[in-house]
Amino acid sequence: YENYFRKLNENNANLARVIMVPWDTAIEWTELNASKNNSKGFNGLFHYSQRNADKLDKILFLAQKYGIYIILSFDIYGELRSESSDPREMLWDSSPYNSKNRGPCQIPICFFYDTSAKTAYKNRVAYILSRYSYSPGIMAFELWNEADLVDSYAQNKGRVVDWHEEMSRYIRENDNYGHLLT
Repeated sequence: YENYFRKLNENNANLARVIMVPWDTAIEWTELNASKNNSKGFNGLFHYSQRNADKLDKILFLAQKYGIYIILSFDIYGELRSESSDPREMLWDSSPYNSKNRGPCQIPICFFYDTSAKTAYKNRVAYILSRYSYSPGIMAFELWNEADLVDSYAQNKGRVVDWHEEMSRYIRENDNYGHLLT
């Protein structure tokens, strides 16, 4: 990240998006090997990886050092995909929300309507806000990167929209710093 942020700064860029992807900085996941279906690929709901959170601390520090504002994206579409021609996009089997991994959902789209999944997500958002929202380098929070690519999106667009509205309200009520939300 230091190399990227330094080069952005040298080229007069001042904005980057950092996605809390399962293989790097997602706090409910630890070291993820997306090609394996095992219970070692995640910390689990309500149990956050301090290792990954520390990585994000360092990334935000470096961004601030180089004058880069961050759009912090909480999730990526592959987390709710079980089918794809690209195996790197199929992360559902390792998801902490998957019932195979002691999560509340049997299928990916359930994430957007299951009460337990929403409660767990709000808890994670509260943790993220309490740990990172102070940072002057965060320009905005983004709920999902390409949510329209999750399994069964077309048939459940209304549920996904409703979920985004609910989570947006939750963030606005709990973000004491009033970040932009996307």
